[in-house]
Amino acid sequence: MIVGYDPLGRVGLYRDLLEPALLEGSWQEVEDAVAIQNAQLWIADGAALVSRKDGNILEIWLCGGRVLNRLEPCLDTIGRAAYEVGMEKMRITGRKGWFRHLLKWGWVQDGEDMVKELKYG
Repeated sequence: MIVGYDPLGRVGLYRDLLEPALLEGSWQEVEDAVAIQNAQLWIADGAALVSRKDGNILEIWLCGGRVLNRLEPCLDTIGRAAYEVGMEKMRITGRKGWFRHLLKWGWVQDGEDMVKELKYG
């Protein structure tokens, strides 16, 4: 499986996968955030994720496609990249069905969020 960051930010190619996860705001806001690099597009076989910075936390903002089958390697790749640029944690909000999986991979529940401290080395 290939997991990677799309530096060209071609988020429009993955709109059908990502837009159902957009609970607030508009698709135009997503495109704009990726275009000015306030958000990052990550792609993996049949899945797409959009992350964005919130202080020293990298939030997984949108996820779509066959994400659950690829979630652990996707999040590991994204987490390592976030750690390399100084992020201290990752956060996912509102993915209650994923909580049992994320717990197995070192994430902890914090209210409605799942959070993981980034420690690599």
